[in-house]
Amino acid sequence: MELSNIPVGTGLPTAAESQELAGKVERLAQSFAAVVTNHGRELTEARAAYEDEAKRGLVPGAGDARSQTMSRGQIQTLMDGARHMADERLKSLRAELLDKSAPHRDDMIGQMQQATERMALVERAYPSPVAMLATSGLGSAERSRYAEQLRGAGPAQVATVAAQAIMRGDRVLAAAVLDRLDQLPNKARPFSAQELADKMVGDDHRELMGRVKQARLSLDRARAADRELQLGANNSLSKISRGLRAKELTEVGS
Repeated sequence: MELSNIPVGTGLPTAAESQELAGKVERLAQSFAAVVTNHGRELTEARAAYEDEAKRGLVPGAGDARSQTMSRGQIQTLMDGARHMADERLKSLRAELLDKSAPHRDDMIGQMQQATERMALVERAYPSPVAMLATSGLGSAERSRYAEQLRGAGPAQVATVAAQAIMRGDRVLAAAVLDRLDQLPNKARPFSAQELADKMVGDDHRELMGRVKQARLSLDRARAADRELQLGANNSLSKISRGLRAKELTEVGS
């Protein structure tokens, strides 16, 4: 673990805060997708209107006498010119739309990044279920009392107390059992620390990590969509929007 990368004095987000932050990131991701969708719709409609207008001005219609004297190649050249004129107008419209929405897009991505970074603190504090369980009741009188009672306990007693902790859902007692388990010789341990930790906090740990993973995914998608918008990839707008809305994770923590 790189201690230099851990911010000082920020505190860890609670499970409730992590859930709230995850919801915030999801709402922002949906709002960003809406911006992409709106831009895509406006640009698609504008392209059709611009091309139609340019063609009417450049390309002779079926009833126009000029169409009778022009070759297919000449008509195609005029149509290409109409599309080029539409493209130039579309570039201007795109720049205008992106300029207007830039502050809003930047704010949404900034908020998503802050929320994701806050949620990610649990990864550093709890890299595994064992690490998560080990902090339960740390420094409390209750844990100190349990530790004193387990002093000198053998494998059989440790196993009995572990079963009681599981049945009662007592994480502080389970953490004290972890401490005593660590003091026993490897061959004498009736179960592994990972087994006990997964039983006590495994689901919660996977849920927390799953939220962080989903938040990062949503943030990455929004950033990719923003880059595509600025690059001007017209044909990718609908794909970006669908990607932002898609659910890549079929279950939390997968």
